[in-house]
Amino acid sequence: MASLLIKKDFNVLITRLTDDFITLDDRTEFANLCKSCQVFVSIHSNHSPNVNASGIETFCVDDSFIFSQFSHKNQDNILSFKCKKCRLLASILHENILKSASTKQRNIIDRKVKNARFKVLTATDMPAVLVEVGFLSNKKEALLLRAEYYQRILAKGICNGIVSYFNTLDALKM
Repeated sequence: MASLLIKKDFNVLITRLTDDFITLDDRTEFANLCKSCQVFVSIHSNHSPNVNASGIETFCVDDSFIFSQFSHKNQDNILSFKCKKCRLLASILHENILKSASTKQRNIIDRKVKNARFKVLTATDMPAVLVEVGFLSNKKEALLLRAEYYQRILAKGICNGIVSYFNTLDALKM
């Protein structure tokens, strides 16, 4: 996915290239140290005790949590603006991933955009989303997620979503 964004003149930073564990604190600190970072996209594969669970879902910050934890009278407008951008990023990204991944032969379940209080969403300074691209606990989806062609499809959807998000921001003058 990074290469697709780089081809579109985006500066891309990646928290990890291997399956080595990096703490949530280290991930958010890495993002926040980058003063030019405009979005944080955390990509995951889901897991459930229900082996039939499937689909793609995208999480954005829970507004009520942000305001209860960080709100001060002089910051309310800044927080509200960040929450709006988070919701916009999540909805556009989710729509593009589903559009890219779904075909007549491959019906991907839309698990929707949801609010959450995940650390990568609440501790970043920039708009952030967490995308669950499918369930490793579902045999059919696990096969898809391991296939390079499907990884490219997901990457294209994520890339298109990020480009569309920034085009929308420009159009809305946000």
